[in-house]
Amino acid sequence: MNVDASTDDPDLADGAALLAARFELGLCSHADVVAWADRIIARTERPPIDVIDLSLTRPGDERVPELLERLGSAARPQAVRRVFLDLQRSLQAGQISVPDTIRLLWKFLRRHPRIADDAIETFLYWADDEYDLIEQGHVDRTHADLQKDLEDELQRASGACE
Repeated sequence: MNVDASTDDPDLADGAALLAARFELGLCSHADVVAWADRIIARTERPPIDVIDLSLTRPGDERVPELLERLGSAARPQAVRRVFLDLQRSLQAGQISVPDTIRLLWKFLRRHPRIADDAIETFLYWADDEYDLIEQGHVDRTHADLQKDLEDELQRASGACE
């Protein structure tokens, strides 16, 4: 994974918030978080204490999301929207299923409502119902059709509201 942030606050905040979103959605590991923190420490004369604390965490440490959220508190929403492209790539690669993607997006958007516009929520209502209708054989669509629609929506949402 390549999450980079410079030492000035806006870029650090954007990088931390994007990393927090990736971590929350299961798109990166604890090792990725520590590696990011270590890169910040290596190139910063006086890194923020939260970055140092992140670097010292162990897998399963419950402080990781909190530390990332604090570091990313001043992030621009459009910087975090790139996580939708990461989710799209995972869906295309078969690393995550359509229903799991929908479930993760619901949970994520409830916690972070300012990240995307209302259109994605409308889409998720439809997609959740559509998946059930496909499962029950009530529509002439396939899961592959729905996956393509979901990929397209993730692409759209990644640039929404800029």
